[in-house]
Amino acid sequence: KAHFAEPGGDKGLTRCLVLHAGANLAVGDIEIHTVDNALAREKSRRYVEDTEQLIIEFQEPIDPGRLHHISLTYSYPLAEAMRGFYRSNYKDSQGREHMLASTQMEAADARRAFPCFDQPDMKANFDMTIRVTRDARDVDNGDDNFQVLFNTPLKDGGYSRRSLQGGAILDEYVFEVTPTMSTYLMAWVIGDLVAQTSYVDGGRVKVSVWGTPEHANDLSDALESCVKILPAYEKLFGIAFPLKKLDLVAIPSFEAGAMENWGLITYRESSLLVSAEDASDGDVMWATTTVAHELAHMWFGNLVTMEWWNDLFLNEGFAEYIQYIGTSVAKPQYGADKLFPILTLQNALVADSFSASHPLHVPYEETLSGIEIDGLFDTITYDKGASVIRMLRSYMSQGQSIESDHLLSVDPFVTGLRSYLSEYKYENAKSAEFWSAMAKNSPPVDGVDLIESMRQWISRPNYPLVSLAWKPGTDLSALTLSQVPFLRTGTHTETCSDADPDSKWWIPFTYITKEGQGGSEEGVRSGILDTCAGAEISIASREDYVMVNPGQSGFYRVNYPQEMWARLGAGVKSGELSSVDTSMLLDDAYALVEAGELEVGTLLDLALAGSQRTVAATGLSSANLTSDYQAWYDVAYVFNSLVAKLEGSGSGSSCHDAMETFVGERVSAAIADYGLVASLGRTGGRQIEGSFQHRLLMGSLFSLGVRYGDAGVSNLAQQSFANGVAVHPNLRYSVFKATAKSGNTGYGQVLTKYAQAIDADEKEKLMLALGAVDTEPLIQRALALVMTPAIESMDVRAFVARVAGASELGRAMAWTFLQENFEPLYAKVNGGTDVQSSRLAGL
Repeated sequence: KAHFAEPGGDKGLTRCLVLHAGANLAVGDIEIHTVDNALAREKSRRYVEDTEQLIIEFQEPIDPGRLHHISLTYSYPLAEAMRGFYRSNYKDSQGREHMLASTQMEAADARRAFPCFDQPDMKANFDMTIRVTRDARDVDNGDDNFQVLFNTPLKDGGYSRRSLQGGAILDEYVFEVTPTMSTYLMAWVIGDLVAQTSYVDGGRVKVSVWGTPEHANDLSDALESCVKILPAYEKLFGIAFPLKKLDLVAIPSFEAGAMENWGLITYRESSLLVSAEDASDGDVMWATTTVAHELAHMWFGNLVTMEWWNDLFLNEGFAEYIQYIGTSVAKPQYGADKLFPILTLQNALVADSFSASHPLHVPYEETLSGIEIDGLFDTITYDKGASVIRMLRSYMSQGQSIESDHLLSVDPFVTGLRSYLSEYKYENAKSAEFWSAMAKNSPPVDGVDLIESMRQWISRPNYPLVSLAWKPGTDLSALTLSQVPFLRTGTHTETCSDADPDSKWWIPFTYITKEGQGGSEEGVRSGILDTCAGAEISIASREDYVMVNPGQSGFYRVNYPQEMWARLGAGVKSGELSSVDTSMLLDDAYALVEAGELEVGTLLDLALAGSQRTVAATGLSSANLTSDYQAWYDVAYVFNSLVAKLEGSGSGSSCHDAMETFVGERVSAAIADYGLVASLGRTGGRQIEGSFQHRLLMGSLFSLGVRYGDAGVSNLAQQSFANGVAVHPNLRYSVFKATAKSGNTGYGQVLTKYAQAIDADEKEKLMLALGAVDTEPLIQRALALVMTPAIESMDVRAFVARVAGASELGRAMAWTFLQENFEPLYAKVNGGTDVQSSRLAGL
């Protein structure tokens, strides 16, 4: 199909054709061969830079209601700009430079690769032929790993080769026609690659994981995950993966984490490759969740595509939620469902607490430019989208779906999901059509109107604060619930009115009481708050507590009367409240303090209680599937944030130093309770005992020990780097950071190791350690690296952010650096591999 200008005149004919074409394209001759075998010749053309559209006027009128063949020529240099079809240069361990050519079309950069109708709702089938000219000597060297990959496999007999004059050869690759899909999902990769391969369903789908030759041994983990996740998704969604093959390719220079091109998923190397020697537990989980995320897109985004970018959450929110299901399938030992609150939901709560936030469904008129579309690829779209979806499924499954045993269950939510995917496969859909499909095909739950109930969660920004208050005349035996919009700046300007549906949310809430929970999920009770106030909760005694939102399944914050905060703190300290619930209470309390809704003393009491949770009290030994990682994740966040805020009073001030001493004591106490130093000492730091989440916790405590000067941890960190000991990867960033911060000599040692690193995960840790310094001479040294080849253009933003985030002095110096060096920085990132920095700088 072609996109012609609106027909005009009595005959409904047009002389205009409109194509998207990037400014980098030099477009040559354009012809249209009509269905009647006539030739429509070009009369004139003009280019609209703002919309990147090429408008061609033809000499003869054309019927836009009939099929025609458009023929055109175009060319462009293969640049390093990470948009469209681009060049990725990299060096091997011997320092030799190589080139790999790849693509990145999302959101609106297919037009930089070829003239096309570059909108998600203009789906088509793509019939692709790629011809590559090569030097015959490269082919005959006996070690040829050259590959040309596309969305679909080669046709039978689709490869051919012929010799050219001058010692060159021409290889031709003719691929099978793609399914009906959007332009942003097209992809091809050309270069030296090696693969590990397996099969799904007896050979129905060939799965290959590709990397550059030196990473041949780093491909197996992703392959093992993929062949487990893909059939699980097919079963969950009730629709088979429609392609014969699925390639996952690690690209040396890549802006995002990955891109879900149908049948040819591309990844940043650190998001796919797993080195047995250098990957931390966090690195491995990141690779697994990224694989799971992109595989979810094979259904959400590829099979069914949002009609326009203003409904991007239908792609990204679902993939972000589904990735935890995929990770649980591939690595059940991770307990991934218990990590969702700290890794996804709490990030969304922070991002969505600003008045400048945006709704999940964004008005169409606010998503027409490239930078507006790029801006939607954010925490709101991904993390809030996933959190709202998780909340809805939890409600529809009566809370079962947030438990790992029920993630793959066919509950009412999944029934509606299957119907939606089946009805709109190979087509486009709006969010309204998704909610309609869910409402029509899901068994009703409590007679709730899903479309109306979810409207506020989708069409407006922010979220509610649920406040509990003692009900008058009940002698502290009952509490009432009320809601008001929550903002980081406080709720004093926000109101809720039952007469105004835009001031309230439909909130499916859950809660537990000390008397009723008994440490099991059976004690979870539920209710609905769909008015400004009115829901009630009763408790058994004055000593009883109530905690709303156990497991943090809902997307809202909660505030309690002062006496209740104290009771909950006691439950935190005793270990009666879970690690996830402790994390949630700390996260809510910190946000409430920032908003002026809670006294900082209450937050400190709660953080102290969290730091006093012992192994004996929680019963979470190193062998448990889950650990106290979630609790310490937010204990550390609160402690570090408060120390950083007091840094403004100046290092050496009594308040700042007293707080840092207090935190150091609590961290050292936890390190001693877990026997961390003794455990690491048995292997020289090379191994960490225990389950996955326990190892994450040990890495976190080690990092805190380095930060706050625990003697045992600090000695181990310094000695391991000085002696060249390869400590466990969970500890390496902390070791690198401690060495870099130790002075010029240590900084130089880390910089040398960074320059020599080949593994992507290791190199990233070293780079971030170089930015995590906090003294003026070292900050200056770090910022001086930004304009050198040492910091690649795709890493500039992350590196400068790490410098700015390490200390108040770092923030001030980074800001000055950006102001004084804006022009050369802009030149480095503009049109380069960091597309977001490039477009932001262009403003």
